[in-house]
Amino acid sequence: MREVVAPVAAELGLSIEDRDLRADPELLSLYGHDIPVLLLDGREVARHRVTAPELRARLRELAAS
Repeated sequence: MREVVAPVAAELGLSIEDRDLRADPELLSLYGHDIPVLLLDGREVARHRVTAPELRARLRELAAS
């Protein structure tokens, strides 16, 4: 997922923070084996795989809400 997320994040001026779910019991209980998961301000953006157009659309949707 990083190969899609990194260029879109750079384009939009967003930073990426990798988190180890095993080190965060709350995230581990929420997502378990459903990784990778992309969150923005605690809201789920994508899970498993995402294309650049899908990511941009989802980020626009979250920005509007």
